[in-house]
Amino acid sequence: MMVPVLTTPRLTLRAFTLRDFEPFAALHASPHAALMWGFPTRDVAWGRFLELAGAWVVRAAGMWTLADRWSDAFLGHAGYMQWYDADEPNLTCALVENAQGRGLAEEGMRAARDWGHAHGLSRPITKIDARNTRAARLAERLGAVLERSAHGTLTFRHPRPLP
Repeated sequence: MMVPVLTTPRLTLRAFTLRDFEPFAALHASPHAALMWGFPTRDVAWGRFLELAGAWVVRAAGMWTLADRWSDAFLGHAGYMQWYDADEPNLTCALVENAQGRGLAEEGMRAARDWGHAHGLSRPITKIDARNTRAARLAERLGAVLERSAHGTLTFRHPRPLP
């Protein structure tokens, strides 16, 4: 499946490319990302990169690179993850440190969620480590409601799209 390209006022959501791997690996190895992934080796980061890129082929939905709309610089990624044994998609996002605090995560996640609503992913969840208070506040700004808390993980449910 071809990965659709989405645009927002400041972002292009596009397929991963090989040039995204270096900043992707740096993002996944950064201290602020440890709540999501720990500290992966470069080989683990490569596996994650391929996993996220390949989800489109298997699930017909997946993760986009969040790129600066004008320079095409890698700023992070947003979209859907759904493990082989999961019943529902997890809408998630991660940004490089210098892209944080500017509303880009919310912008990217709204675009991904809007695309999902139009393609049958009407009520995704977002799972967040309970220590990641910034991500929990983002989920709430997106209108998601805390559905459950278990074993240090918060699960938020996104609202249905408006008619």
